[in-house]
Amino acid sequence: MTSKTAISPAHVDALDRASVLSTLGAQGCMVLLDPALRPPAEDPSWPADDSQAPVSIAMAHPRVDPSVVPQLLTLRPNDESHARMLAYTMDEAQADCDRESLSHGRGRRIGAWLVTPAPASEVGDHLGRVMLQRHALTHAQVWLRLHDPAVLWLLWPELSAQQQAALLGPIEAAYLLDPLGQIEMIRRPAAAASAHGLELTPQQWTTVDATGAANQALRDWSSMPADTPIRLHAQVAVAAVKRAALRGFGDTSDQALFARLALTVHPRFDRHPWVTQRLDERAPEDYFSGLVADLDEAQWQQIATDLRVNAVPVGDEPEHLAATPWPAPTSTH
Repeated sequence: MTSKTAISPAHVDALDRASVLSTLGAQGCMVLLDPALRPPAEDPSWPADDSQAPVSIAMAHPRVDPSVVPQLLTLRPNDESHARMLAYTMDEAQADCDRESLSHGRGRRIGAWLVTPAPASEVGDHLGRVMLQRHALTHAQVWLRLHDPAVLWLLWPELSAQQQAALLGPIEAAYLLDPLGQIEMIRRPAAAASAHGLELTPQQWTTVDATGAANQALRDWSSMPADTPIRLHAQVAVAAVKRAALRGFGDTSDQALFARLALTVHPRFDRHPWVTQRLDERAPEDYFSGLVADLDEAQWQQIATDLRVNAVPVGDEPEHLAATPWPAPTSTH
């Protein structure tokens, strides 16, 4: 349905919104929607007429609730009314990234804007298949929420070129918003799709499982420094959520707190003796929030200072480094 004209650069910031709208308006696109919280057909603010009605994709599983099945909205190129609809969806997507909106459970209805020459039926069939995956850790068949921009944005960099090609299939490129509401583009690589399809590795599944808590931590971090790429912050948050899960903390709020401390105190705050002692002595029913509730702001600052002075590695260090003896920490009083 869209022409194969040139696609804009791989990353554009919010200032390039106008050029993105111009490009997509000239090419035409499909909008990937999540109707679960706010079905367009029941939303009086949704401006679409009968010619712009979204269509549910065909999920390749009979037990998926039809009311939460993702939808595709086809927007024709060089069509004035469809251009207005395109601008509306981008306005809504950026508004949905607002912290207050997300904290009230409003969710993100707009998943992505898809550039493809294929008809909606082919794109829908492909997405319906690729979203049903076998979890490599639980071995259960699960619904991979690729229409959630938070999931797709975090997972994409971890995929091989073959997996990326398998994920996008007939889709040439997709525009989506990062957690700050800036526009990014992902492009189908030239590599042939894997013969096994998407088929995520166990490590990639841990990233998927960490998405909710990691994004909550990023959303709650009101003082995020603007001079560091958000993907670096996201890597810290995801790694922290994974460590929290390995420690046995399964509550999303607990995992988000763990990640938030990694973002605001030190990426490896949990290697400080004051924290590791609490983690090592926890009972199975203990929540992480309760374990660290007695640490005040001055103590967290001391933890950050101790970690910087002792040059604790930020990334995943070898096991022998994790056992490096610590000097006695400075008094907390």
